Amino acid sequence: MAVTAKEIARQLGLSAASVSFALNGRPGVSAETRARVLKAARALGYEFPDTREAESGTIVFVYYNRHKIFDTAFFSQMARGAKEATEEAGYRFITTEIASFRDIAVQIQHLVELQPAGVLLLATEMGMNDLMPFAALDLPITLLDTCHSCGLDRVQINNHEGAHIAVEYLFSRYGEMPGLLKCSNRISNFQDREDGYFLAVQRNGASARRAIVHELAADVAGAKQDMLAIIDAGEPVARSYFCDFDTIAQGAMQAFLERGYRIPEDVAFIGFDNAPESARSTPPLTTINVPAAYMGSIGARRLIETLHEGEHHPLTIEVGVSLIPRASS
Repeated sequence: MAVTAKEIARQLGLSAASVSFALNGRPGVSAETRARVLKAARALGYEFPDTREAESGTIVFVYYNRHKIFDTAFFSQMARGAKEATEEAGYRFITTEIASFRDIAVQIQHLVELQPAGVLLLATEMGMNDLMPFAALDLPITLLDTCHSCGLDRVQINNHEGAHIAVEYLFSRYGEMPGLLKCSNRISNFQDREDGYFLAVQRNGASARRAIVHELAADVAGAKQDMLAIIDAGEPVARSYFCDFDTIAQGAMQAFLERGYRIPEDVAFIGFDNAPESARSTPPLTTINVPAAYMGSIGARRLIETLHEGEHHPLTIEVGVSLIPRASS
């Protein structure tokens, strides 16, 4: 008689829900638990729902957690694109999380015990030092959403292009240098966007030293409170702002509206990422569109391609962006 998930749960002393999450590649269990469950399932002869696993193997999508900024619809879209491309190619797709505040070596060992054919690593929050233990693994790895490489394949956003598009648009609409709203949690993408902003300002003949720059918290409520404090302190504010990403733009807009400013008549905004909630903000947010699902799909396809290469040479794939005009500017 075929072994059941319930029997695996009983033997391992785990809940049926945890075993189900592990067997079906769903989030909600640690890498250690997932590795234990899959090892036991294979040993007991469990018949996986997706029989292609035996033919092609498993692709593991790793969320790297420092501040858990990946817990948004934007990154869900990226994972969905990766999942669809992975399964279309005949591989099983599972997700797991590795956290910077837990023992990295132990977590990486649990990842290895999953015996993946390859790893898609969401490296949004990772620096070079964070990447090095992964680069040392004898595993095919493709990085998603980072400006760092460490000799690995990566799919990244053209942040400079996005900043340039936003700054040019705001200059053309309002005839003066836009300000910059930057996130207090600095990651490589945000630094790239800031660099792109200052380059675009200089190309328009403005002085970067005169730029109005504010630093805001990474969540809507925190960004709103930080912006309220800036306004109430009487600090200079810009006629328009380019923002590191949509969330801080939404918080800043709420602050300006609460203090009686009109958007975009008095102050205008452009965000970055085109997160789904940006279209529902008040007013709807003009933003730089990043095709998140497409990025995930491209990353998965590149990873699977490397599994069949006789000789591997790392590639950087840069995904272009575009402006989505809405009522905030």
